[in-house]
Amino acid sequence: MNDWMPAVGQPVKDTAHDRVGEFQAFEQGRVFLRPIGGGREWTTSPDGIEPMSRSEILNARVAVANRRSRKESPTVKLLEIGDRMGQQAGSGKGGGIDG
Repeated sequence: MNDWMPAVGQPVKDTAHDRVGEFQAFEQGRVFLRPIGGGREWTTSPDGIEPMSRSEILNARVAVANRRSRKESPTVKLLEIGDRMGQQAGSGKGGGIDG
C-alpha cells in the first residue's frame, strides 16, 4: 500500500479503472472515488490511485465541461488527459480535449 492518502475532494488518477475522480473516503481497505463534477461513486484499491498535476486537474475539469455542453456522460478517462497533455507539449499551445 502506498503511504500517500489524498484529502477529501482531491482529484486523483485511478489507474486500476483508467479513470479520474475525486477522493471521498478510505474505508475497510478500499478507496471511494466519485467522478469529477459529480456522479456515482466507485471503489478501488489504495495502490491504484495516484496524485494529479495541476494541469491534469485543469484538463479533466475542461473535459467534464465539454462533455456537459454536449450532454454526454461527465466521466473522464485517463487517455483523454494524456491526449490533452500530448497536444500541449507537441504544438506549443493549448487546444481543447477534442482538438
